[in-house]
Amino acid sequence: MSVKNKVETVEEYLARGGSIKKLPTVDTVKQPDVIKKTVTDGVAVILSLEDADLFYGEARKNAKPKKAKPSLKIDLSALPEALRSKFINKIKEEVDGKEESDEE
Repeated sequence: MSVKNKVETVEEYLARGGSIKKLPTVDTVKQPDVIKKTVTDGVAVILSLEDADLFYGEARKNAKPKKAKPSLKIDLSALPEALRSKFINKIKEEVDGKEESDEE
């Protein structure tokens, strides 16, 4: 169902009994606020989320310090003899390979 809007002229509106009020003019043009661009020469400093939280975040009341992850240590004495020798030989080969590449 379409609705048609009736279009009428000002004369028809006044003839129907409508009235037109003249409103006083309002000065809408304001002077713009003065904004000066600051010029900074240099590198922009980008903070990580942790650093930003450290400098600009609120202090946590019940924050626990982060625990350092323990380094992995392998107890070679607990391994069977065949596996232990295989593991040690592999490590020796890696070390020898690194030494040769460092010398070149």
